[in-house]
Amino acid sequence: QLITFMTERSRDVALIVAGDFNLRSAQEPAKSQLARLLRSTGLRDSCAELACPSPGNIDKVLYRSSAQRQLAAEAWRRDTETFVTVDGEPLSDHVPVEVRFAWRAGM
Repeated sequence: QLITFMTERSRDVALIVAGDFNLRSAQEPAKSQLARLLRSTGLRDSCAELACPSPGNIDKVLYRSSAQRQLAAEAWRRDTETFVTVDGEPLSDHVPVEVRFAWRAGM
């Protein structure tokens, strides 16, 4: 459904798609499902691009550039400080992933 939606609604635009994909990129069949998503949409996995310390993480930040906007993942980290209660307890069972991007106008 995601591939169909992106093909129909966001062809030829730069995108950042983030979330809990429930796909562990090192295990089948998830590995082939993730590969299909990336191949079909032109997305890149920021964790793979930056050799992050958690390549099998199910929380992904995927992106792609377009002719109008060039994106480049510069940094990947787990944010353990921001998404917590006033008592410092996590707001989710997943530690959020933060990716810093650089961008520039296309050519």
